[in-house]
Amino acid sequence: MTDETPAEDQPIVAISQLCWQHGGSGRGKRATSSTSRCTVYGVDANSVERVYVEHETDEEHQAWMASDPLWREAQRALFDRLLSNPATRDMVLLINIQGALEKGDDQTAIDLAKHLSPERLSKLLGRDAE
Repeated sequence: MTDETPAEDQPIVAISQLCWQHGGSGRGKRATSSTSRCTVYGVDANSVERVYVEHETDEEHQAWMASDPLWREAQRALFDRLLSNPATRDMVLLINIQGALEKGDDQTAIDLAKHLSPERLSKLLGRDAE
């Protein structure tokens, strides 16, 4: 008898990838999407990757994303990496500013614009960087 836990019994400690598979029938305009599956992979403490969870519907996937702590941690890590680089930070802000404007939420767009780099804000406002 050993003290080691079998690989399949090791808990997943981080999400490693997300894969959407769509299946259907027909081609072109006659194509229909009849099946969809989301598979989320994770790694355990030994860096062994395996299926963490699978969802057959978007509703299942949305409910899982809203409640799973590893998903929230993965999203937080992704945004931390994006926002730590000034260029990608500005890009993320610009995408969200555009989304706010498209929804008619001018106040959110203004609030987000305040966090742009001075160079990007000047460019957005049509001013030359000084």
